[in-house]
Amino acid sequence: MSVDVYLAEKPSQGRALAAVLGCDRTGKGCMHNGKGTFVTWCIGHLLQALKPDEYSEDWKGWTLDHLPMVPGEWKHQPNDKTRDQLKVVSELLRKAGKVYISTDFDREGEAIARNVIRYAGYQGPLYRVCIKALNPKGLRKALDAIVPGKDTINLYHSAVCRERSDWLVGMNGTRLFTLIARGAGFQETLHVGRVVCPMINLVVTRNQAIANFVPRDYWDLWADVAVQRGQFRAKWVPPEECTDDVGRCINKTLAEQVSAQLTGTGGVIEKAEVVASKESAPLPFHLNSLQQYGNVRFGYTADEVLAAAQSLYENHQAISYPVPNAGTCRKTCTPKRPR
Repeated sequence: MSVDVYLAEKPSQGRALAAVLGCDRTGKGCMHNGKGTFVTWCIGHLLQALKPDEYSEDWKGWTLDHLPMVPGEWKHQPNDKTRDQLKVVSELLRKAGKVYISTDFDREGEAIARNVIRYAGYQGPLYRVCIKALNPKGLRKALDAIVPGKDTINLYHSAVCRERSDWLVGMNGTRLFTLIARGAGFQETLHVGRVVCPMINLVVTRNQAIANFVPRDYWDLWADVAVQRGQFRAKWVPPEECTDDVGRCINKTLAEQVSAQLTGTGGVIEKAEVVASKESAPLPFHLNSLQQYGNVRFGYTADEVLAAAQSLYENHQAISYPVPNAGTCRKTCTPKRPR
């Protein structure tokens, strides 16, 4: 007899989904209702990409002759730490008549599920539960709006592109630059990556800018101007020939002369414009902006903010899925938000 299988990304997510589906019976690595509906879960990535030496004996040694390394067929293997859960998930998938991907609704969640589904050899009907919140209301909403698996296949393709590009750049780049450095007498490993290299460049560029910075005096001139209905502050705009590259006055004598001329004198407002404008409300936090705020306001690291957000999402169902970086609400949820 075939069964319906809902595949979650982690145990807490799976148990929350099982409660809404009425799957209150506990099995090994799963929950079920005794009527053919099962909820099981991954524990992050149950499968991991092979390392170079696991593809080919030739790639065990670090030599320039073997670069670039490009696998003819990309492969994954079980993660030793979660091998038992992979067996549970695979056995359920082989019995399944329908499978519902219920992992986090992003590219990594999609890859976690589809890699296991492919590993188990399942080729039957596939659906996607687009979970954005783990509270009962959010889960019921997702279950009422299940879409065909083909509708989210591009999330998987995106994850595959990221994984393979990381592998190609990281594995080949690390070996290439390490071998070149060793030829010059440097014996440490030079780690190269698609993300780490731009980040290091930002740090180095900033350090160089600080080291090469030459302080230079400049003068701003403000005037408190009294008018019939109160007063306002006006800033002097110096002539271009007396400014630096960001428009600040670098001529002290001129600034002092203008200040002396203006103090206690009157003037005429030759032109005034009144422009109606509006300021939009700030966007909701996304992960990056939340991490920035947490660091500035509380001194938290990015990892500490992420851990807190994940706990609020998974354990307390207090916030929506914290990882996307859009900072906007979908049209489907805006009518229910207070203005």
